[in-house]
Amino acid sequence: MLLPAVQASREAARRVTCQNKLRQTALASIEYQTATGIFPPGLLAPVPARSVMNAVRVTELDHQMIGTLAFLLPYLEQQGVADQIAPDMLNVTAEPSFQIWVQNLDTWHAASNNVDSFHCPSAVSELPEKGILVFNNPFYYGIDEMALLQGAPLILKFSAELGTTDYLGNAGYFAVIGDEEFDSRRGPFYNRSQTTPAQVTDGLSRTFLFGEVSGAVEENRRAYAHSWMGSGPMPMAFGIGNLEMWNSFSSHHPDVVGFSAMDGSVHYIRIDIDSKVLEGLSAIADGSADEISGL
Repeated sequence: MLLPAVQASREAARRVTCQNKLRQTALASIEYQTATGIFPPGLLAPVPARSVMNAVRVTELDHQMIGTLAFLLPYLEQQGVADQIAPDMLNVTAEPSFQIWVQNLDTWHAASNNVDSFHCPSAVSELPEKGILVFNNPFYYGIDEMALLQGAPLILKFSAELGTTDYLGNAGYFAVIGDEEFDSRRGPFYNRSQTTPAQVTDGLSRTFLFGEVSGAVEENRRAYAHSWMGSGPMPMAFGIGNLEMWNSFSSHHPDVVGFSAMDGSVHYIRIDIDSKVLEGLSAIADGSADEISGL
């Protein structure tokens, strides 16, 4: 009869650790903003946003496809890892660049480091069976008038050494993809974003910054994981809490998903939250007035 109580106690301890890591990542982003005047970019992808793949093959290789977390390394006591990344890989204005990050040997070596700050202790730690996502790329497919999130999983034969993350930035409803309806509901992170605090008119304490991601779990086994180097921000369009989806925020904490806000506070949001409230909290300037605290 003591086993459930022990398990609950252990999960409570893991959740505290996860909370601290979410806060560390948020504070690193805030320190980056203090130093540069802007929050780090969400993803270094093509401008305008578009598909970079044909079926399962990457067809555009001259964009870095690097995500937010790489910019935070110096603020997480990971300067040694940051120094391994080729300088051009982090050039926000270099578009197109000369190379996708997975083809740059120095940057690949940097991406092979496991950064403890990016790991939730409740998450599945085993290697994913289907591969590690080396980037995720939101874009608008005008022919079908659809917003799509493109993921690029690399099979374990090639990607097993890559460091992964259980936290990604908030893209808002669907980042910025060249469609007014979607773009007006953007979050702090999107393609080559340069968000300032003044642009967050909904309020820093009322806007998500980072959230938990599980990759994907199929039949109680880890199917996919996110590379911390390449995975960009996650859209809120797919809701939260579905462990079977790689393309949404989800968590191994029972019934909740952890998020940090842009003021550095951390909150655990129930997965049955009203979808409109959730979407409002993900946007920086959609006029929503909902408070994160108490949800």
